[in-house]
Amino acid sequence: MKHQISDLYQMQSLPLDMKIRMTESRIRGWYEHYGGEIYCSFSGGKDSVVLREIIKNTPGCI
Repeated sequence: MKHQISDLYQMQSLPLDMKIRMTESRIRGWYEHYGGEIYCSFSGGKDSVVLREIIKNTPGCI
């Protein structure tokens, strides 16, 4: 799905809890689509740390 720049601005303005729920939904979708065979690259940077925590806290994905 290709997003327009206006979509990006709209998503950036969402509250943090909604962004997290959207991320969890995508993670679950990938997890189910690939039968649990997904991996998360971890560099130790702030983005990787946040994504790892969201994955760890997403029900049904670990």
